[in-house]
Amino acid sequence: FATASVEAPTLFHAIADIILNSLDALTPKALANTAWAYACINWSNLHFFNSILTPISGHESTFQDDILNQMYQVFLHYKIEFPDETFPLMQSQQKLQSAYRRSELNPSQYQREVAAILDRLDWDHTFVYITPKESIIIDIAQPENMLALQVDGPSQYLYNCSNGERQIKTGKVLFKSRLLQRLGWSLLYVPYYEWDALFNDTASQESYLRDKVRSVSNNLDSPILLEE
Repeated sequence: FATASVEAPTLFHAIADIILNSLDALTPKALANTAWAYACINWSNLHFFNSILTPISGHESTFQDDILNQMYQVFLHYKIEFPDETFPLMQSQQKLQSAYRRSELNPSQYQREVAAILDRLDWDHTFVYITPKESIIIDIAQPENMLALQVDGPSQYLYNCSNGERQIKTGKVLFKSRLLQRLGWSLLYVPYYEWDALFNDTASQESYLRDKVRSVSNNLDSPILLEE
């Protein structure tokens, strides 16, 4: 449900109650996966998160990077939802952040192609920007305008059973978008299927990106329109 970003609040409440009554039967890894899933669906219950995160404390050294990466995402969700509270795994925050960076700092060919066209258009940007405070990794950014451009490849979409195409964003992608929006960022998306449809035609790619950037220009303090 979290991966597919399916909303089922009644079910989530029922599962949360079962989890809270079965904490002793769950492994630290299972609790970590549960914490990520509930952060992903934007669960906002301090008691729930404290209850499932506290038993994990001291077991972080047994986790691989994929779980540590997820725990850093939980940390970000926790700090946004409960800014006055202390994250139960705060002593491992640097370890979690390092795993997140190792896992997420891997620019795709799609990102490189988009950045190259933006360079041709003389659009000022930072390729692979890391937000100073939260360390959220943005594909392409204009930090001064709080504008994030996310280039989403096939792995960031799920199959649409009705047409067999990958055009449904994963819960993880939506989770990251929500975090950035809560922090005040404006978001643009370049889906792989729209980019592929341009067939590597440079003129079409330039026109496409001009339109993308212009679509948000009126909401920004400084102009970012590109010359034809």
